Formats: sequence, C-alpha cells, structure tokens
Amino acid sequence: MELLSECQRMLRTELGHFAKASAAKTGKFPGTRSRPLLQQLRSERHYFSALPAAAVEEMRQLAEAHLAGFRENARQGRLRREDLSVNDGPAVQAIARILNREFDASGTLDAVSAYMGYPMMVGGLALELSVPQATWWANGLQGLPRPALTLYAHLDESITAPKSIVYLSAVEPCNGPTSCYPHAYEDLGIQPLQEIIGRVVGNVGNSMDSPLRAHYQKRYHQSVTSEPFRRHFMRLPPELRFNSHLGWDVLPDSELESALVARERVMTGPPGTLIVFDGARLFHRGGLMQQGERIALQVVFDQKPKLRSRIIGKIKRAIA
Repeated sequence: MELLSECQRMLRTELGHFAKASAAKTGKFPGTRSRPLLQQLRSERHYFSALPAAAVEEMRQLAEAHLAGFRENARQGRLRREDLSVNDGPAVQAIARILNREFDASGTLDAVSAYMGYPMMVGGLALELSVPQATWWANGLQGLPRPALTLYAHLDESITAPKSIVYLSAVEPCNGPTSCYPHAYEDLGIQPLQEIIGRVVGNVGNSMDSPLRAHYQKRYHQSVTSEPFRRHFMRLPPELRFNSHLGWDVLPDSELESALVARERVMTGPPGTLIVFDGARLFHRGGLMQQGERIALQVVFDQKPKLRSRIIGKIKRAIA
C-alpha cells in the first residue's frame, strides 16, 4: 500500500507538470543567447558553465559565517549532512538573489524555462561543506572486493525541479567532483511505470509512522542493503523493478559498472564552475571526498510565481 500511495502521489505531480507546460505553450523558443543552452539540455540533459569571479566572491562572503560553523562541527565530529549544510536564512536568500541575477544574465533562466515549458527561477538552494571524514555515502553492501566506481549515482525523484551544482571552492578529483552519465538513462530503456516505481520505491518504509521502518532499517538511500526490503523488492515483476539510486547497487567489475564509467563526465574546476541539469533524466552523483574540502551550492529551479502573486505578497509584507 505504501508503494501504491507513493506512485499515486508521483502521478499527480507529473500530470500537473504536463498540464502547466501545455497551458504555457511549450513551443516558445528563447532568445539567441539561450538557444545553445536549451539545445544541450534537450539533447544531453545538462550543460557546464561558470559564474564570474565577482559573483563567486559575493557569495563566498555571504557564506563565510556558515562555513566557519560547518568547519567547527566537522572538527568536533558532527558530520551529518544537516551539520554541514544550510538551506534557509538571510544569507541563503541573498545567495539565491545573486544566482537569479547571474543566471538571468547568462541565459540560463530562459533555457531552463523553455526546457520545462513555463517560467522558472532559482527557488531554493543549500550551501554545503563536504569533508573526507563524512562517510554517509559509503557502500553498505558486505563482502565486495572493492566499492563500485558508481557510488551514489542516481536519478532525482521529481521531474519538475531541474538543478544546478555550483562550486564555491576549487574542486579537483581528490576533493569531491560532481559526475554525470549522459545517455545512461536512455540506454536502460526504462518503461514509464517502471520509472515511476523506481523513483519512489526507496521512500517505502522511510516515514516515521511506517510499520516497515523498523523492519527495513535502511541506510541513507541504500534500500537494497536491507535484506527485508530486497526480498520485497524482488517480488515485483521484472518489468517493474527499478531503483533510481542504483549506483550503490552496482557490483564491482560488472558490465553495468563498465558501461556507466565509460559515460561518466567529471566536473572539476575553479570556484564558479557549475552544471545545470535535469536530475530526473540524467544519472549523476555528488563527489566522494578523499582530502581537503569542497564548498558547493545545491540549487533547485522552481516555477516562477505569477506577477499577481508577487504583488499580493509585497502588499501583505507592507501592511504586516
């Protein structure tokens, strides 16, 4: 019943998205500056770019107080993701305004809006510090000769929220680069219902009131490390079996590992390096830390509020 409920929720969300895109006349093409970006999104599901150094410096100054707190948490051994990240507050809001300004100037907002079929903007973000001591991503499968080279490769659940990863520090192979796997999603030939199940099946047993929570005892996004979950998952017909967080489930030296590694594109570069991508249709993963630190913004695009809603919001704030 939990899986059925999750699938129904997902279907409602996706039908709402397609209805909005249809009403907004998806055929509208953006300006000249955005056309190459849109073409890359449509063909590759992603593109790489970079922000001006001045904008990066603005954001680093806004982030510095939070980063100092994250580093202190790490020094004290507090390594949960919530100890090393923040997604609200004045600094985060100010960073979002800078990103909207820069993404508007570069044509990214136009490209993402045309790709989705309705106006988009930076709707939210998380400032994150990654350090090698944090091992939440480590593989929970036992008895493997080595970790798979695809750890944490996954598809996002939502098709309505394109993303961007923006580096605020220099990132090299040793300190957690983001990777993506162009066309690996298409190569799998996933059927529509199979895809919907795959993007929500990992939620089963996660809620605090779920009777399966204590039974499964899952690790972070690593559902198949739970033997009871794996047993239930294998009862699904083969045509419906799919797990969108398959990177942890890939066996070392397998054909699938080789196929994914052959497609991997690793994003390294100076502060300001970024990727814009459709996380629901592009396998991707966050970098696994070996040394140093990585400072990054996890950015989510959202539907731009209508003008009337923005005016009403301003009036309410004015008279509050």
